[in-house]
Amino acid sequence: MEVIKKYKTISILTFLIILTAVFGIFYKQTNLFENKEISKTTANLIPTPTPDPFLYVDKLNLPSSYMGYTFTKLASGSATLGKGGVLYSDKSFDLTGTEWIVKKDNVSEEEFQKFKKDFKTFAEIQLFKLDWKTKAEVNGKELTPAVKNTFLSNTWGYIKVSEGKYQALLLKSQKNKTNCPCNIEFRVFLSNIDELDNL
Repeated sequence: MEVIKKYKTISILTFLIILTAVFGIFYKQTNLFENKEISKTTANLIPTPTPDPFLYVDKLNLPSSYMGYTFTKLASGSATLGKGGVLYSDKSFDLTGTEWIVKKDNVSEEEFQKFKKDFKTFAEIQLFKLDWKTKAEVNGKELTPAVKNTFLSNTWGYIKVSEGKYQALLLKSQKNKTNCPCNIEFRVFLSNIDELDNL
């Protein structure tokens, strides 16, 4: 019994010595208990770079195909979706830019609706993170993409205004007949960046 008490006492003393040593090292490194006034430090703040609010053809990230749909970039100068592409103060303006056609034949109505939803979501993810809107105010007047809806097609778009410039992205979904299976065509038009003074 006496031997056990000795080992217990030695164990406790060893533990206290180790604890004191660890506490001493911690105390020395952190200077936690010194009566020094906390020095004021100034942080070197580096501003977060603002992403370019505009889109560029080479960075648009359109796939070459998706769910059997093919994406084809039109030849320069053959884009049609930009004609009357934006409205400013009730006047339409033609846009120059790049256009893609997305096609698939013999598509069911369910597939058409799913692709249309995915198509719109893809565009919005890319645009909303850059703060694009469906309309903008410029000099007290509204600047909007030209929205055109018919029984077989829908056109919608997004606009960005920044530092005296603007850009539009127009999207169009179209089918060749009301009842599917049918042939589907989507169009994506990205305008060139233009000066607001040109409106």
